[in-house]
Amino acid sequence: MLTNLVILWQILKGFCYYIMNLVIDFGNTRCKTYLFNDAQIIENNVFLYESNELITYLLNIVKQPTINGVIISSVTEKFANIAKKIVDEFNQTIILNPTTPLPIKLCYKQRSQLGNDRIAAAVGATVMFPNQNVLVIDAGTAITYEYIQEGTTYLGGNISPGLSMRFASLHEHTSKLPLITASKPTKTPGQTTNEAMNNGVVQGILAEISWYIQRFEQSTRHSAIILTGGDAIFLAEYLKNTIFAVPNLVAIGLNRILQYNVFKEK
Repeated sequence: MLTNLVILWQILKGFCYYIMNLVIDFGNTRCKTYLFNDAQIIENNVFLYESNELITYLLNIVKQPTINGVIISSVTEKFANIAKKIVDEFNQTIILNPTTPLPIKLCYKQRSQLGNDRIAAAVGATVMFPNQNVLVIDAGTAITYEYIQEGTTYLGGNISPGLSMRFASLHEHTSKLPLITASKPTKTPGQTTNEAMNNGVVQGILAEISWYIQRFEQSTRHSAIILTGGDAIFLAEYLKNTIFAVPNLVAIGLNRILQYNVFKEK
């Protein structure tokens, strides 16, 4: 009898494992896809838009009987045709837009101008740190600072240029400065043009982030700080250890929004 129960448990566990949510995140240059089992990421992929692999993957994955629901987030409207293909193939699909119900309250005057990535990051923070005050620092093309109160309310945030944008600005708005990428800053003043640019940009961003962290910690109790985005790993090396690096925070938030809408997990 015990053996049969063990076998049954293994079958049920395997069945539950393969009931999945699909998260599709269209960025400016790449598409990221994630498969979730409940709140756990079990697979993720990155596709360039020029690749036919993206369309093939999306059209095949939504036909799988193990997919429960799909959420699509896009930074622009130019991927609407791709999104429509998903909707046509699968009826449990949420396309994140300004009217999509959310599991948190937004204290933002113009939701239509609030990026999906910022919304998803805020929701993701409530998954990682429920009932806490959270500062989310998303270090990508731009750096965003998002404030979440007690795991229920998005208060708003600030935006500044990211690493690549600052380097590009120096190059494009001067006649002689080269275009460089970020590297470890030197402890001494820059002794070459590249060192001077790198130190100025990297150390400037680190000082900016440190100021936001210090101000947040001084004014907020029961707080947590999350660092995410494409430059998170690079910057985390030079920041204090109390920061939690969560590379897939946006995907975690999108999955939570999907659960809230499709599976009524409210």
